[in-house]
This record gives sequence, structure tokens and C-alpha cells, in this order.
Amino acid sequence: MYNIADKYFLPRGYLSYSAMNDFYYNRKRFQDKYYRGIESPVTPELIFGKKIGELLEHGDESLAHISHGDVAEKRLDFKVDGIPILGYIDSFRTDDSFIFEFKTGKTPWTQGRVNKHFQLDVYSLGVEITEGKVNDECMLIWMEIGKVEKRWKGGGFHVVD
Repeated sequence: MYNIADKYFLPRGYLSYSAMNDFYYNRKRFQDKYYRGIESPVTPELIFGKKIGELLEHGDESLAHISHGDVAEKRLDFKVDGIPILGYIDSFRTDDSFIFEFKTGKTPWTQGRVNKHFQLDVYSLGVEITEGKVNDECMLIWMEIGKVEKRWKGGGFHVVD
């Protein structure tokens, strides 16, 4: 049987926001990751972001002041013109289909940067398709990390002010 993923030669059988972003902004990284199996290096920002996600998912009280929904890591699995799209919303409020996206790093998230970032557009489309409605607003929450220096011995990272 004919599979549309084969028509577009999707290496994982679906597209994700990160794959679309890499394809659009960094073709070499896209080719390395999705066709050559070369992963990008793990950065302190990624480690911090993953830890924040885990703490939010488990309801850690130290993050109770951060806005979030009742569902952590909501899976989105939908199709656009027959092309499978897979994504994970950081946090989702089910009663009004509200999307929360968390970003970590040193570079500030300005309104201009948010406007150019189409991850929320992809997720909004997925929620509209899967839930039948999506909130007109969503929230991107940026958590700044300090200056990071790489430690050469011990294999870890050290955050300094």
C-alpha cells in the first residue's frame, strides 16, 4: 500500500517542528540529524530545559509559581494534507485548549523573536485538528539561565553569574 511518508521520503515517517525548523533554517543540521544519524551536541540549555520539564511534569513545588496547564507533555499526532506531524506541547490546559511553551537559555525571547518562531503555530494547528478548537492565545515562558562555562574535567557544566 502507498504511504505518503514514502512519497516525501520522511526519514522518521513523520515531521516534527524541530525537523521543519532545521530544514528551513539549517539544511546541514537537518541532513546530519535525519539522514546521517548525527545528533547535535547536548548543551547546558537543553539539559536545563529537560530538567525544568521533568520538575513541572512531577508537580515540583519549587516551580509552583510558573504558569502551566493540567497536562504536561501533551502529544500531538495529526496530519496536514496527508503528511504526518508529531509534536509535544510542554503544557496544555484542557478546559480551554490553551498552550504553554517553555524556553530556556541565555538569549532573551522578545516579541519579535516569538513572532518569527513558528512552533506555536504548528502546535496551534495540531490542537485545532485534534481537539476541534484552540485558544486564540498561548503563552511562551522564557526562563533565563546564567552564563555557562564548560568544565573540562568531570564532564559537567558549571553555571556562573
